[in-house]
Amino acid sequence: MQNISSRLWLYFSIPQISPVKRILFFISLSFLFACAQQVAPTGGLKDETPPEILVEVPKSESTNFAAKRIEIEFDEFVKLNRLNEQLITSPPLKYNLQTSIRGKTLRIEIVDTLKENTTYIFNFGNAIVDIHENNPIENYTYVFSTGDMIDTNRISGMVIDAFKGEPIEKVLVMAYKASNELYDSLPYLQRPDYISLSDKAGNFSLNYMQSGSYKIFALKEDNDNYLFDLLTEPIGFKEELIEANSNSDSLKIFIFEEDHEVQYLKEQNEVGPSTQLIFNLPNEEFSFSTELVDSLNLHPKAEYYSENSDTVEIWWPEMKLRFPFIIQADTLTDTLNLAIDTLKSGKRSPLKVKAIGPYHFYAAPRLEFSQPIASVDTSLFFLLNSDSVKVPVSIDTTENDRKFTIEFDRKEGEVFTLVFDSASFTDIYGYHLDSIAYAFSLDETADYGSLKVNISSNYSDQLILHLLDQRKEPLRKAVLDGTSHTFKYLKSGVYTLKLIIDSNANGQWDTGNYLEGIQPEKVINYEGEIRVRSRWDKEVDWILF
Repeated sequence: MQNISSRLWLYFSIPQISPVKRILFFISLSFLFACAQQVAPTGGLKDETPPEILVEVPKSESTNFAAKRIEIEFDEFVKLNRLNEQLITSPPLKYNLQTSIRGKTLRIEIVDTLKENTTYIFNFGNAIVDIHENNPIENYTYVFSTGDMIDTNRISGMVIDAFKGEPIEKVLVMAYKASNELYDSLPYLQRPDYISLSDKAGNFSLNYMQSGSYKIFALKEDNDNYLFDLLTEPIGFKEELIEANSNSDSLKIFIFEEDHEVQYLKEQNEVGPSTQLIFNLPNEEFSFSTELVDSLNLHPKAEYYSENSDTVEIWWPEMKLRFPFIIQADTLTDTLNLAIDTLKSGKRSPLKVKAIGPYHFYAAPRLEFSQPIASVDTSLFFLLNSDSVKVPVSIDTTENDRKFTIEFDRKEGEVFTLVFDSASFTDIYGYHLDSIAYAFSLDETADYGSLKVNISSNYSDQLILHLLDQRKEPLRKAVLDGTSHTFKYLKSGVYTLKLIIDSNANGQWDTGNYLEGIQPEKVINYEGEIRVRSRWDKEVDWILF
């Protein structure tokens, strides 16, 4: 009320001012008050400018360098981001650099004794950033020489995953000066003279090198000691010596993991009346012996459970025994002490079956049973078409005792019903299959397209062609007996290809071995994507000259 009274007094006490001017006066006054009100700041543009270097002491690219401390001053406050992951010193130092930040200055302490007449490179990657927005100084490199000149030669190129055929990042590329030393022992015993790290595109560059010839290796390090001392570390190498000069810019190094694995038993599980053995590698040969079980005229059954044959399942007869169990899987011989009780309640279950789809007109449907089958009565199962007319059918039991294929005259788009009467199948424990029926329909030719691949190359070795999906997951493969192959019955979608140069003609890709001087078999990826449509026959020409 007091505020209103004051405004009225002011309004009526202003002399010689017309009412209109008085109103305009108060409108202007209100506008000024509104402008004076405080509001929150709107923020402004984001800072995207990296720090700038003002002073380097000593200056980068100095010669006759003898300092133990380097100081680099920036135009703003900075910090170090993931320095241990990004800092590369070449040649590598025995003792790590000691770094600290004081305001706008980066201080680097050199603890190591430096080599004479050597150019050193400290590559910080993107580790130096401002403190507010983490804007990095990209690939900042500090260079100096302990001699009279800065070396200017280089070797650059790309590191490629040998199996995938794709560039790979964060691989250490190491160069050793050519000498009379045994080259075979270099990556095992000696730290390299120069190092680089491949980027996201697989590119690397060994810079500021002395002129001369070098032995080149690539190593995916696990323990950061610049040595090939772990069997699990992928390695790549060039057989020939490489000259360091401005033209050495297209080197390709294929990195691979050597095959040092020996067969061993990873896991043992008791699954109902069976023992499941899981190995680290696929088994080409498997056998077992149980003298006590055999002496009792009991006959367990063994079968491969997984598609790559790394899992074996032993189905035990009705018994309750403790006994030694000797297995032989390729080079492995092992003895397990088992306690088997298949008489225990709940160890066995009724025989069950499931049909495995999808159901294609070009491939026979499959059945999978819960236990190995001992006998089949073919008179107790039959197949009906969509008109409820019986169709001749047979069952192929050659795969194993649990997985069968159903053979019949398949017609695309037709609906079938598979009927099992009771006791049509009997398992090794005497259980019979209950009556059951499966209805299924086969797809049609119109649901699919095809892809014909024509390959032109100078390779005389056997070729293995892989069809991959859009995620580059393998779908099918073909060992070529000519220069073309057709993949039939493909669903509409995007595909790509991979070609393996199968030098030893064993039908699979083989890795390399450094000490034996064996490079991995070459892999070539198709550039681009291939779109396949239903009802269309796609053809591509792949030229590899």
